[in-house]
Amino acid sequence: MKRTVVRLVGAVVAVAALGMTTACGGSDDGGGGGERNARTLGDDRATTKGPGSGAKALGTARVASAVLEPADAKGYAVTRMSKEEFTSAKAPKAKRSECQPLAALLGSSPDPAPAAWAVSTFAVQDSKAGAMGGMGMLEVSSYEGDGAERTLANLGKAVRDCADGFDMTTGAGTKQTFGAVEPLDAPKLGDEAVAYRAVDKASGAPSLYTVVRSGANVSMIFAANMMDPAKATMDPNLVKAQVAKVEKTAKATG
Repeated sequence: MKRTVVRLVGAVVAVAALGMTTACGGSDDGGGGGERNARTLGDDRATTKGPGSGAKALGTARVASAVLEPADAKGYAVTRMSKEEFTSAKAPKAKRSECQPLAALLGSSPDPAPAAWAVSTFAVQDSKAGAMGGMGMLEVSSYEGDGAERTLANLGKAVRDCADGFDMTTGAGTKQTFGAVEPLDAPKLGDEAVAYRAVDKASGAPSLYTVVRSGANVSMIFAANMMDPAKATMDPNLVKAQVAKVEKTAKATG
C-alpha cells in the first residue's frame, strides 16, 4: 500500500519529494522510558513550566539552524526538506474535530500556526544507531506568545480523546484510518512533552511520535521503519540531541 504525501505518515508512507517509501512500525519506546509521569500530556496532571507565554519566536534562519545536521546525528543520514517540498500538499483533515491536532501534526498547516519552522528527514545508516531501515522526520517550530504551549495542550488532549483511533484525509487526498492512538512514556526533556503511537488500521503498523516543548519552541520527531515495521524505534539519543540543539539555539539568541 502506498500513500503519496509530503510528510511521513501511516502504515506505508511515500515522501514524494525524496522518492522514498516507508513502512512504519512500532515499539513501546517513546523516547523516554520509565514510569508515566506528569510530563506526559496524555495525563491531565501535565504541567507547563519555563518560558512560553508571551515569548518571542525565533526567526526563520535560527529555526533552520536548530534542526539537526548530519554532523549532529552520528549513524544517520539527515536531509533538509525545502519549504516547497513540505508545503506542496493540502492540509490533512480529521473526520472528528477532537482528533484534528493529530492530523495537523502530519501536515504543514498546524493550528496554532508557528512563526517559523524547518523540517528534515533522517535515515539510519549505522546499525548501532537503531534498526536498519529506520527513518523519519525532525521538525522544529517556533511560536509567538503561548502558541507552543497551546500546541502541546491540544495534542495531549487529542491523544486522550482519540485513543480509539480516527479517520483522516491526507494532504494528498488519501483516506486513512488509525485504529488506535496509544500514549507512551514522554522523555524527561524540555518544559513538557508528549509521546504516542498511532496504529494504522489497515496494516496494523504503528508510527511513533515524540513532541517536546522548550519555551516557545517545539521539537517533533517521527520514527518509522521501511524494512521491518516491528523494528521501528524512537532513538532517545536522537531526541535528546534535537531538543538540546533547539535549546542551545534559543539560548544563544537570547
